[in-house]
Amino acid sequence: MRKTLTLFLLLWGSAVSFAQQNDFNYYKSLGMVQYYEKNFLQAIFNLQKATTLKSSDKEAASYLKMCYDSIGSKELSAKMRMKMEKFNTSNENRPLIRPAMATDEPQTGNSNQRRSIQRPKISASSELATDLRQLGDYFLDRESYDSAAICYEHYAKSYPNDTSVIFYLATSQYFIKQYDKAISNYEIAIRKEPKRADLYNWVGVCELLSGNYLSARDNFKQCIRLDNDYSLAYFNLGKTQYELEDYGVAAKNLEKALDMMPSDPDLMKMLADIYYNTGRWTKSKVIYESLFQLSKKSERINYRLGDIYLRLGQWEKSVTYLNNFLELSPNNIEAEKKIGIAYYNLDKFTFAIDNFEKAAKTLWDDKELMLFTAIAANKLGDYQKAIDYANRAVNLDKNFTRSYYQLAIAYKGLKQNKLAKENLAKAKDIEMNAVSLSPDSR
Repeated sequence: MRKTLTLFLLLWGSAVSFAQQNDFNYYKSLGMVQYYEKNFLQAIFNLQKATTLKSSDKEAASYLKMCYDSIGSKELSAKMRMKMEKFNTSNENRPLIRPAMATDEPQTGNSNQRRSIQRPKISASSELATDLRQLGDYFLDRESYDSAAICYEHYAKSYPNDTSVIFYLATSQYFIKQYDKAISNYEIAIRKEPKRADLYNWVGVCELLSGNYLSARDNFKQCIRLDNDYSLAYFNLGKTQYELEDYGVAAKNLEKALDMMPSDPDLMKMLADIYYNTGRWTKSKVIYESLFQLSKKSERINYRLGDIYLRLGQWEKSVTYLNNFLELSPNNIEAEKKIGIAYYNLDKFTFAIDNFEKAAKTLWDDKELMLFTAIAANKLGDYQKAIDYANRAVNLDKNFTRSYYQLAIAYKGLKQNKLAKENLAKAKDIEMNAVSLSPDSR
C-alpha cells in the first residue's frame, strides 16, 4: 500500500502542475495507461481531471466508466453512462461508521444501543471534488479504509472547512491504525466544532490504543462533560482507568455504561473481569452467568465460573463449569487441580484423586496438591498411595506438619504402628517448636 500511495502522490503532484496548463491530453493519456496497468484508483483521479477539463470527450468518459466497473462501483459507472449527472450525496447514501469503542473483541450487540453519527450535507461544487467525496464514501462503506483516506485527504485540500470530510478522513485513518494522523485530524474538527462530544471520544480511543492512557482519560472525561449520556465514553473511560489500575473508579464508570447498554457483551466482559480480578466474586458471578447464556462454549467464561463457585464453596456448580471447560480445553492442569478440590469437598474421593494425579504430573512442586492427594487416598483406604504423596509433600517442605499427620494415618492403616507413632511425634515436635519460636510465646 505504501508503494501505491507513494506512486499516487507523485502522479497527483505531476497532474496538478499540468492542470495549471490545462493539459487535457496528459491526464487522459496517463489515466488510460494506468487503467491498462490496473492501477484503477490512480487512473480514476486522472481521468476525472481530464473529463473536468473536457466533459464532451467520449473516450475519456468511456475509460473512466471502465475504471469504475473494475473497482465494482456500479453507482459511479452508471453516472458516467449518464455523462455529467451529479451524484446523489444525501445522508441516506452515506456510509455507516461503527462508533469508537476501545476493545479488541469483535463488536456485537444491538446497534440501537450504539450512538449513530450525524453527517452534515456536503457543499462541494466542483465535479472533481464531488467525485472524490463520493469515491471516498464508496470505499469507506466497503471498509477499504486506506483508499477512502486517500480520497478524503485530497478532497480536504480543496475544501478544508468541510468538517464532515475531516471526520471521515480521521476515522479512515483510525481503522488503518494511523492513530497519530487520526488524532491530528480529529483535533482539526474539534477546533471547528468544539462542542461536539463524539470527537473527544474518538480522540480518546486513538490515545488509548496508542498507550497514552492519561490523555485518553482526559478526552473521555471531556466527552462526558459535553454529553453525560454518552454511554460509549463511560465504557472507554472505565477501560482506561482499568489500564491505570484505578479499579474502583473504573467499575463505577462501567456500571454507568451498563445501565445505558444493559446487553452489551463487550461492556459486560470488562466489568466482570474487574469484579473477578478484585475478588468481588458474587458480582462477577452474576455477570459471567449472563455471558454464559450468550456463549456457552466460551472457555474463559466456563473456567471463571468454575473458579468463582469453588471460591464461594458451591462445589456442584464448580464441578459443572470446570467439566465444561475441560471438555473444551482437555488436560488443563490448573482446572484439573480445581475440579479435584471440588470433588474432594463433595467427598467424591475417587474422582478427586483422578484429577489430582493428572495435575501432579506437572505441578510436582505444589505441596498442597500432594497433601490433598494423600488425604483423599487415606479416605479411600489406599494407604500406600497416601504415603507416596505425603512423602512428596515432606520432600518439598520438611516442616509441613499436615503431611506427617497423613503419614501417621496411612501407617496406622497398614498396621505399621511404630512408623505411625514416629510421624505423629514428628508433627507434634514441629508444632511445639513453632509455638516456642513465636513472639507471643515469650
